[in-house]
Amino acid sequence: MNIYFSGSIRGGSSHHEWYDFIIQELQKHGEVLSDFVKNESIAKYGYGKNSYTDEEYYSRDIKNIKEKVDILIADITVPSFGVGYEIAYAQNLNKKVVCIYHKVDDKKMSAMLAGNPDIKIFPYKNKEELVDVINNIFN
Repeated sequence: MNIYFSGSIRGGSSHHEWYDFIIQELQKHGEVLSDFVKNESIAKYGYGKNSYTDEEYYSRDIKNIKEKVDILIADITVPSFGVGYEIAYAQNLNKKVVCIYHKVDDKKMSAMLAGNPDIKIFPYKNKEELVDVINNIFN
């Protein structure tokens, strides 16, 4: 199974430790085509001079979602335009989309996600709950 993990990169540096854990768990169920999301140096320093341009990142990610992905799993804990774009793009292609979020307070998520009947959303409070959520997604 080809899995695309979507998480906030530029705005989500506070959540990268979780992304690393999530990707490790997702890799137990298939190939994660976007394991770069866990790269904290991207969040801290941007994409860098020796890296891809924004256009190259966009092209790579859109091509992966369009041509290779069976399921897109998005962590929506940290609001992100990019994550929202990837969710909408995958959904428009009739890809399976699942959202997860770290529920640590009463902060409400976007109504566009919470109100969408075609997207399953699963909260998690700790790593044990997260493992259960991921296992349930693939069972």
